[in-house]
Amino acid sequence: MAHGIPVVATKIRAQGFEAVHGKQMMITDEADEFADCVIKLLQNDALQYDMGIAGQKLNSAICSHDAVKVKIEELVGACYKLVTGKSHHSFRQRIISIASDIRKGFSYLKREGIKKTLRKILFYLNSGGSF
Repeated sequence: MAHGIPVVATKIRAQGFEAVHGKQMMITDEADEFADCVIKLLQNDALQYDMGIAGQKLNSAICSHDAVKVKIEELVGACYKLVTGKSHHSFRQRIISIASDIRKGFSYLKREGIKKTLRKILFYLNSGGSF
């Protein structure tokens, strides 16, 4: 998708993109429908182009450096709010703990993608749990 290539995917593979079937990608779990989607794309240059561009835009909105930067800045802001008002010693300990969680978060981001990572971060921030 990042390169403008139209995608046919299963529902599981399309998770996190919130793509519209037939617009940013074709989404189906049925083998016959999957094959029909591939054939439809192969036979329609305009559909290939339109879906490729729409998918590329969707991917960029979710996974671009700028989009990830915004989410990381939001995370850092939330972390700052967690540690303000603490004594110096507890502040230092909390920063060390947060840095460890951020490292774990980046590993998770690399492994699972931005959408799942952001959901996990929101859960983490709301629950006070560990990453």
